[in-house]
Amino acid sequence: MADAVKTEKKPRRKKGGKRLMKKRGPRRRGILTVVLPMLFIIIAAVAAVFFVQNARSYRFAGAASQFYAGGEYRIPADAVMRRADGASTIYYEGVTRDAVNLPIYRSDTRAVVLPQDMVYYDPRAGTAVRSDYFTELRYDENGFVTAVRGGASRGLSQGFLYDGRDTYLFLEPVTLRFNGYRIELSAMSFAEAIYDGQIMLYDRESGETTFEPPQSAVICESAAGDYTVSLLSDYLEKADGARTLLFTNPALLEPLLR
Repeated sequence: MADAVKTEKKPRRKKGGKRLMKKRGPRRRGILTVVLPMLFIIIAAVAAVFFVQNARSYRFAGAASQFYAGGEYRIPADAVMRRADGASTIYYEGVTRDAVNLPIYRSDTRAVVLPQDMVYYDPRAGTAVRSDYFTELRYDENGFVTAVRGGASRGLSQGFLYDGRDTYLFLEPVTLRFNGYRIELSAMSFAEAIYDGQIMLYDRESGETTFEPPQSAVICESAAGDYTVSLLSDYLEKADGARTLLFTNPALLEPLLR
């Protein structure tokens, strides 16, 4: 993160047998016609259960971290994150911990894991699609991002993700302006901006966090200057002045990966 340009103060940073078959052939056939469909239904149900279990769990191949409230909360390798009742929970070494609704950064590879549903916005194409929980966003130094979930993957353009409440994950470098500061954030950084609360910024490249109450509007501007996002009012504004309110319920949108 580049140094903040201060106007007043610097924000705080924290880091069956044969006889029976002859005598009861017709009846036996009747039994088979019933049993076989039932068997098929049972197999299908088991397959569905396995599918749901796989979709509702994520195992960390390597260590990872979440950053919130100005601190770092580490997740060890082989920890499992499970989904139930609309919330994600992390289990490891006898520990059970709620996964807060913030991005999880893997330490073993350049990837971010989403513990919740978010909406992916491509402002330049004017599209918005749902990115389901446990989606992995894999990125490289050239700015290419690939969304992966299960056996499906899709390349993303630049833009950002929004959870419908307070959290933004930026897929490209952006500049944030608030409280008189101008703060540069690298790609894959995030901001959590709560009205009448705190704003927390995490810069992926530097690992620094900024944690401070917003006293005015919090505006995010793309590096190209072709769109801005109001993080407290939750709208997207294009360079021509057109404004679009952001979705507050990701479930209403089609999924990014199928």
